[in-house]
Amino acid sequence: MGILDEALAVATAVRTAQKSEGIWLADHPFVQAVRVGIARQEEIGRWARQFYCLTRCSGELLQPAHEAALAKPLFNAQQELEMLIQLGNALGLTKATMANSEANPATRSVKEWMRKHIIAPDKSDKAQICMALVEGMSPEAGAYLAEGAEEHYGLRADQIQYFTLRMRSKHDAGKDAAQMLSQLPIEQWDFVRDEALIVSRLVDQMYNSVGDMWSSW
Repeated sequence: MGILDEALAVATAVRTAQKSEGIWLADHPFVQAVRVGIARQEEIGRWARQFYCLTRCSGELLQPAHEAALAKPLFNAQQELEMLIQLGNALGLTKATMANSEANPATRSVKEWMRKHIIAPDKSDKAQICMALVEGMSPEAGAYLAEGAEEHYGLRADQIQYFTLRMRSKHDAGKDAAQMLSQLPIEQWDFVRDEALIVSRLVDQMYNSVGDMWSSW
């Protein structure tokens, strides 16, 4: 088995663990509630505001960096903020309301993990792989969110681009993670796998934080 095949096996193992632990985002009660139309519009708005906070943090962390490799992620963060503003507007939230969003405790935990890892010289490459492994959950979750948003909440295609363009564009995130992982020494792979699951759990808690209906789902 080649080194890339071994790295792909690690990415697959993370995906399997995300599902077996019940933290696969497409299966999250909030995502499924939006899909079938029983989530409150207010909860979708909360979700959008928390992801606005997280995306803004990502942009702030990358802003000081001068490496060419970070230019594209920074540009994407700026685009994603605009998409989230569009989503918020469709849900009755003004641009100012979105811009003044504050992270709740669950979102702060994700931000703290990002701050601890992304800008640390000895961890930044591994952090990018971890985030890619988390992003691997986005396409399926985004498809369900888009389906529900259009069918049950009357949102138009141009208002849900965060779901349809941003989230569903991450279909190669697992492969990208494996490619990056294959460039690291094998003795660092266990750290990446463990941290990817840690941040996956934190993101799952972030999804939990946008509503209180999940105990009855």
